[in-house]
Amino acid sequence: MPYCNIVGKIVFSEKLERDDVVEISYYLTQKAIDNRIGINLYCNLTSEGEYFFPIKNYIKEGFIPYEILDDPLTNECSHLFKNISYGRRRIANAAKSGVTRLQHFYEEILGHEYISNVTVRFYDKHSSDTDLRLKTDVYNKEIKASRLCTEIENTPLDRDYDEFPDVRLKIVK
Repeated sequence: MPYCNIVGKIVFSEKLERDDVVEISYYLTQKAIDNRIGINLYCNLTSEGEYFFPIKNYIKEGFIPYEILDDPLTNECSHLFKNISYGRRRIANAAKSGVTRLQHFYEEILGHEYISNVTVRFYDKHSSDTDLRLKTDVYNKEIKASRLCTEIENTPLDRDYDEFPDVRLKIVK
């Protein structure tokens, strides 16, 4: 079981036909491979991803849901956060973690002409709110992709928090 999951939306800059979205999905998959991360898109989300995005036609709504994984053979993303710990003795050095690969992935995909922005939600499965689904469209901050590592390092923690914080971001071009 992963201790942290990453889910979000890849939002389009205009209304797209299904064939265009299929092409974008190949592009996204290739960029994930290039950055050595796994990605599930749309109807291929794990049960954790489907908790946030139950299967329906998101293309009509102008986005596709996604989740980030450690690699193509797993259903978790705990290794991306290796060398980052939170709690009483906060140690957060994202530069020494897999979050740098994730940041580079976002920087690259936001260069695509049909991608307007990306939302991302990092949440600890054991410490986050029990009513997660209702909060998937609430963002702590809007940032540029190049600030992702810094944002992860500087996210304020709840006073009783001892795990990875519940971070919600909108990443813009």
